[in-house]
Amino acid sequence: MISVEKFRERLNPPKRPKTDWSKWIGSPTAWLALMLSGFSAYFTVIRKADELGVIVRDTPIVVRTLPTDDLAVINFQQDLSFTNAGNRPAAITNIALLIWTPERKEERCPSDSEPKRSYDYDFQSVVVRPGDIVTTTLSKFSNDQVYEPTYIGSLVRLMPRSEYERNAYVVVCLSFRLLTPSNAIERKQILLSANEYVHAAALHASNQKRFVRSDAPHTLIQRRGTIFAD
Repeated sequence: MISVEKFRERLNPPKRPKTDWSKWIGSPTAWLALMLSGFSAYFTVIRKADELGVIVRDTPIVVRTLPTDDLAVINFQQDLSFTNAGNRPAAITNIALLIWTPERKEERCPSDSEPKRSYDYDFQSVVVRPGDIVTTTLSKFSNDQVYEPTYIGSLVRLMPRSEYERNAYVVVCLSFRLLTPSNAIERKQILLSANEYVHAAALHASNQKRFVRSDAPHTLIQRRGTIFAD
């Protein structure tokens, strides 16, 4: 015969323990939060990325003047846009216009030789923070230059005919002095134009773009690393 206790157990079987879903849900969530925290620490603290770029608009044009054949620059107002795609700030402390007069055409800035002329722009240092876009305008040189008005812009005489070869080319570059959090001061040059000389009288609005490279993005700094290795 079945005892009364066993009969009662059959009528009221013991309940199975309930599954504690909080353990199954809480543990993966904690691991996910830990992983996200680790990724965030890597990209904001451990990883170092210096990525600074610039877009130059309305670059200056070097021309020959009449009747003296002096070399001159028509200093159009230039708008520069700096972008920072890295995770550290970068500063631009100086901008200069460099002029070379090589005997052969060169599609680069001849940084292995001294420029024929160098002009610092009247420019206040700017800091570009990560994710920011900073615009600035270059309208004149910091040197004491004489600006002569013309029908296509202000003209500044660079050098007399006797100082350059009549059949030479002219290479125009912008030079940037940059400062990063690593306390590294570096120079970066970008090519604006490399052409034969043109007379100012032959220059007009319809063909100005033939002599310049505007609205093109340029990379000034692109460097990545970690705090453990510079």
